[in-house]
Amino acid sequence: MFDADDRFYLNIHKMELERVKYVLKSYLRTRLAKIERHLLYIVEKDCSELLSQSEIGYAFTVYDKRKTHFNEAFFEKIPKKLNVMEQDPLDDRLSK
Repeated sequence: MFDADDRFYLNIHKMELERVKYVLKSYLRTRLAKIERHLLYIVEKDCSELLSQSEIGYAFTVYDKRKTHFNEAFFEKIPKKLNVMEQDPLDDRLSK
């Protein structure tokens, strides 16, 4: 079937394939970590030209989930009078 040289080259080929898969997965994990780390900047400045469509979708999904979580976990428990997130900026301008 396979002699020793063929098995050797087959193993080298498999190892190289595994190395390439590892590098690619590591690169993608790093991209996602950077997106999560700089999420507010990406969303507020609309850096869509720097990201792919799937990365933009991921960034906005994470942003919406975090915003919902913060609202449910923290901001809803603050009295509306003290909650800056609940106040409409137009109300302050109209009252002056």
